[in-house]
Amino acid sequence: MGHASIKALQRKAQLQRKAGKLDAAAETLMAGIRIAAASLADLHGTLGGTFREQGRLAEATKEYDCGYRLEQRYGILSSYNALNRLLTRLMADAPEPVGATLGKRARNRDRVDIDEELRRVQEQLTAQLRESDAAEFWVAGDLAVVAALNGDQRAMKAGLALFMVPATPRFAYEGYLKTVPRLLSCGHSRNRGLRTLHRELLRGIALLR
Repeated sequence: MGHASIKALQRKAQLQRKAGKLDAAAETLMAGIRIAAASLADLHGTLGGTFREQGRLAEATKEYDCGYRLEQRYGILSSYNALNRLLTRLMADAPEPVGATLGKRARNRDRVDIDEELRRVQEQLTAQLRESDAAEFWVAGDLAVVAALNGDQRAMKAGLALFMVPATPRFAYEGYLKTVPRLLSCGHSRNRGLRTLHRELLRGIALLR
């Protein structure tokens, strides 16, 4: 819903106020604020993705964090910023000395416990898929990635199966084929789930016309 629709909600709320329907006006305005917040969070995430493609990982992380905080504040159900704020931290931490974990190092730097946050994101995505009649390909793909990082092979395969359906567009494959190789190159090269995911994504995109 765009700016015009938000303005329409403002006008509706003004009419409700004039009619003395203050509770209804408040609900209308809160709905408008939530829509605006979702749009702003999406913009922060898109900017974060742009910065990440440029290699500006610190700036990308900041934008993903901004989007994530908005989503948390207004109860917006989305995994994009929640997951990418963590993936970008993993990318920024490479290369890692032998014997050190990416999660521990990131937590020490900015107090984000990546391991714990990845588990939370997986729980969120699993709940979204469980409550949805039709799997959304981004949710399924995100589940495959986060489950691989968490070492949950069963969940990774489940997400991958839901992602690799005929309706999934090429650009979705291309997006994950940018992310997964970067994760493999930054300390996760031995992650069996990520290697399997990468292989299957390559196979899937090759089958697309």
